[in-house]
Amino acid sequence: MLLINVFVTGLCIMAIEMSAFRLLAPSFGTTQLLITNVIGTILVALSVGYWLGGRLGDRYPTPRGIYWIVIGAAVLTAAIPLVSKPILVWADKAVVSQNLGSFFSSLSAMVFIFMIPLGLLGMVSPYAIRTSVKTKETVGSSAGRIYSLATIGSIAGTYLPTLIFIPWLGTRATILISSAVMFLTGSLGLMTTKRGGIGAAAALVIFGFILYPGLGPVKGGPSTLTEIESLYNYIHVVKKDGRVVLYLNEGYGYQSIHDPNKVLTGGVWDTFLALPAMSTVSDKKTNVLIVGLAGGTIVNQFSHYWQEYLHIDGVEIDPRIIEVADRYFDLDRRYLDVHLADGRRFLSGSDERYNVIILDAYKQPYIPFHLTTVEFFTKCREHLKPGGVLGINVATFTKNPEFLRMIADTLCAVFPQVYTYKVVNDDVAFMNVVLVAASAPLRLKDLEKAFPKGPPGILSFVEKQVKPLARRDKPRVMTDDWAPIEWYVDKTLFSFFK
Repeated sequence: MLLINVFVTGLCIMAIEMSAFRLLAPSFGTTQLLITNVIGTILVALSVGYWLGGRLGDRYPTPRGIYWIVIGAAVLTAAIPLVSKPILVWADKAVVSQNLGSFFSSLSAMVFIFMIPLGLLGMVSPYAIRTSVKTKETVGSSAGRIYSLATIGSIAGTYLPTLIFIPWLGTRATILISSAVMFLTGSLGLMTTKRGGIGAAAALVIFGFILYPGLGPVKGGPSTLTEIESLYNYIHVVKKDGRVVLYLNEGYGYQSIHDPNKVLTGGVWDTFLALPAMSTVSDKKTNVLIVGLAGGTIVNQFSHYWQEYLHIDGVEIDPRIIEVADRYFDLDRRYLDVHLADGRRFLSGSDERYNVIILDAYKQPYIPFHLTTVEFFTKCREHLKPGGVLGINVATFTKNPEFLRMIADTLCAVFPQVYTYKVVNDDVAFMNVVLVAASAPLRLKDLEKAFPKGPPGILSFVEKQVKPLARRDKPRVMTDDWAPIEWYVDKTLFSFFK
């Protein structure tokens, strides 16, 4: 039973770690900063646990103590889904009300939610080594056996949650399964000791009391249409003012809008309709690539206004988002081919060339670094027809943040022609800045003549707003080796709310 508990402890440490990323993503996004805080906090907790476990093992070298530690860790792990919601609500608000960047607020949430149960789990291995040692000659073999079993358990705990339990049952159910397995093995071990059955029964009452309230929704609310935890995102669809809105992960900004009564949304997506008219491609076929399909707002608009000779390749990494797009956003598939892939990998494997490439994969306020580098933008340029246009949607909380300038610098290193315009949103805290890049000068006047079927208000707005981008004397160009985009985004958040 001692060795079984060691194996289960290793399994559950990694299961909780993998679940922690998912539990915190709806509040803080899926970023390098969050990964750093999750791994760093867990390593600190385990280090403290190793130290305490060794001390306790020297003082009370019996398996009974280990089983009680495992049961205690199981009870505290079962409480994580209950205590996490108010803590994460506080952490979300702390970004604004207490001037904390998402780095510090996610670190605080990680410490409060996971530090103690993981510290207890860290105590098990050194405690088990001390308990299993019979003579000084067997210390090495006992330590090797314990750490080997714990590591094998950790391997299982790495793959099972990610491949099976989280996509099948969800994050919080995965955490509860981990706690139940720990409680079971700890209780069975305790029952093999003197008067252990009484203690196991008492622990069962406490464990059941914690589980009784149930899980409930992650965010919920009367306007919620669905909540889904996929392999890549926390997906939240709500009905707002008669429109269906898609939020991903932390939900600082929405990723798609569908109004059953209107094609235009009043947001930045409307302005992308001007991009084909701005291009000078001679080919009649309007070939469009959208990286970051989401709910398909852009697809539906292009399908309505650019029907003649239209073909769209829509790239989305998350298949569950496509399911949501079909069900709640009336995704128009008449001219659309959906590709389930990372945008950069799709371009690497494609020979297609486009009139327009739209990059709408920067999920506010975080930006995937591999879609901001010289290497990626060079790949985009290679897939544009002569006279084609690359349009990039960047959300920002401030007028001219450094991360936006770095993206612009990188674009300017690849494209000779770079333009920009801004779209201010009425119902969210940030503005959208659109960067437009091309290998040749664009058509920036008389867009209504080039696109007579388009919405005249949108075309005139873009025509008035779009301006050549001023290049910096000392540009900061990002590469696959150096792209600190998340650091600068978090710095911007901190400065804005401060």
